[in-house]
Amino acid sequence: MIEFGMGHYSTPMLHDLCAAAGRQLVSLDTDESWVDRFRWLGSASHRIIHVESWEGDAEVEALYARSWAVAFVDQHPESARVQVCTVVCVCVSLLSF
Repeated sequence: MIEFGMGHYSTPMLHDLCAAAGRQLVSLDTDESWVDRFRWLGSASHRIIHVESWEGDAEVEALYARSWAVAFVDQHPESARVQVCTVVCVCVSLLSF
């Protein structure tokens, strides 16, 4: 599962769901203060990543190329959601935004 944009509700909930199911979770955000709020959830099965941009960032581009069961798209700015959904819709089984 991949999460674009971290939040007080979504990130801990997705963390718990993925841990219970034995699934990997990758959470991304462009706001370093948000990344720092959830860094404590990071583990071998949950990567917490600060990215500079939703497009053009090498790490984001590499993640776009992977196949995902679920993508949760809820980042800021809201206008970035359209771009991310357009890219990940071809490599994800379930898209939620």
